[in-house]
Amino acid sequence: KSRKPDGKEHEMVVDDARRTVYTTRFREIGWKGMPAYVKYIRDTTEEAETRKERDRLEQYFQTAVKYLPGGMAVIRHDVDGSIKPEYLSEGFSEMLGMRHEDAWAMYQESALAGVHPDDQAFVRENLDRCISEKREKYELEYRLQKGNGEYIWVKTKVSVIQCDGDCVRVYADYHDVTEEKRVREQLRQQYQEQIYQHYQLAGPDALILGHCNIT
Repeated sequence: KSRKPDGKEHEMVVDDARRTVYTTRFREIGWKGMPAYVKYIRDTTEEAETRKERDRLEQYFQTAVKYLPGGMAVIRHDVDGSIKPEYLSEGFSEMLGMRHEDAWAMYQESALAGVHPDDQAFVRENLDRCISEKREKYELEYRLQKGNGEYIWVKTKVSVIQCDGDCVRVYADYHDVTEEKRVREQLRQQYQEQIYQHYQLAGPDALILGHCNIT
């Protein structure tokens, strides 16, 4: 009496030691001139456990994506050569100082839309190499445009995660390294100045001056 005999499936949990889950559906028929019900029962305990585990992993994934520093994307590469994002995390748009819908509007036709013009050939070449070699890990640095028109340096780790016929999907993990590059450039400049001073302060008896990279 709790359901209409519409033939639709409903879940029923039996609180036993196994916590068995059944899927039931029933319909009304005429049986020798009297109304009767035909009820179908199916044990779906394993399906319910699998679904519960999938939902749990999905929740973990969504939490990890939400609090992941930087941003992430799933990029689709088709046989015609087009590369379009299928997924952009909110962290990606936050990294660029944009609303999520504005980031989608910019990148929906091409994953290279916001890449600096001087870096686009480099990024395309490396993406194609990553896909052709089916790399599990590939890393590159380039510039991405922010919502205010300025550019930031990002370190992007990409990996092929799915090959489905002529379609290839690539996972991309982005980190803003603008400040790191500024510090590296500052240290490099200090190093160059030290070398220059070294040559300027050579003693009167010096015959040869030189330096080498011992990194």
